[in-house]
Amino acid sequence: WQQWQVDKAPKPQPTPMTQTAQTDSSVPEANSAIGTDVPADNGAAGQRKLIKLSSDQLELLVDTQGGDIVSAKLLQHTVAQDSKEPFTLLMDKPGRLYVAQSGLIGRDGPDSRAEGRPTYTSAQTDYQLADGQEKLVVPLTWTNADGITFTKQFVLTRGQYTVGVDYQVTNSGSKPLELQFYGQLKQTVAAPDDQQGHALMASAYRGAAYSTTDVRYQKETFDNMKETSLNTSTTGGWIGMLQHYFVTAWAGDTKGQNHLYSRVVANGQEAIIGLKEPVANVAAGATVTLGSTLWIGPKLQDEMATVAKHLDLTVDYGWLWFIAQPLHWLLT
Repeated sequence: WQQWQVDKAPKPQPTPMTQTAQTDSSVPEANSAIGTDVPADNGAAGQRKLIKLSSDQLELLVDTQGGDIVSAKLLQHTVAQDSKEPFTLLMDKPGRLYVAQSGLIGRDGPDSRAEGRPTYTSAQTDYQLADGQEKLVVPLTWTNADGITFTKQFVLTRGQYTVGVDYQVTNSGSKPLELQFYGQLKQTVAAPDDQQGHALMASAYRGAAYSTTDVRYQKETFDNMKETSLNTSTTGGWIGMLQHYFVTAWAGDTKGQNHLYSRVVANGQEAIIGLKEPVANVAAGATVTLGSTLWIGPKLQDEMATVAKHLDLTVDYGWLWFIAQPLHWLLT
């Protein structure tokens, strides 16, 4: 029956997708319960600037407007067994969106401005982890009208699928700043064209998931997100998007109260799941570092367990877990 479906069954027609500019420039407020969408306006196509960051595991493209990761290639994984083309997990293409967004909101957050999200500058457009180098640190900077510089820093580590995303802010003004870090994942709800009608891929879970102190691991399907928005607080925790063998996840602050949220936008075509870390008050003359760790890669249980508690549970063994889990441990 599965083979007949692949060979003979009528292929579902893909729904035409059009990307339109967001007219709502609102962002999650520091004290709001449910996160709202981050502006998706990245400027005219000809003016868009991307910065490439490469390690031995990842090749990322970062948009200078907002500093979002709009592409991620897994250099050690190919699209097929006999191919040399790296597997692309995150992407921003017509009809296919899957990006990792982050920023600073709150009263003085650069992503809360009525003018829109900030456009960062960088010394280079291509950064690579050199031979013998363990960490690649890439700073992007933006200065507001008051002369306060915000540095958004990306850290890639050799042999790892983690990406450190940190903001370093020194309050050179005379008034305190109120800032809040958020990290979210946005993805097209419809299945990719190459998975339409494929029985094996259709049976694998593709959707969101999260973890709190009360719920170790909870799937959040796109259908559920359309009906009810996630709205909960927890110490630590994480949010993620799952796709067969791969997962993308933001880890929450391990000590403070994080707020987890979800939304469906673009007339039900795009799903968002995200987290907001505690509000930080930065006194005049003080320096603060805000941020999180982002996992972009395959479901490697031992490595994911070090990023966030229970992130390794994204490897779902099903109801035969009591047999499969020991077998995996033995084979490892």
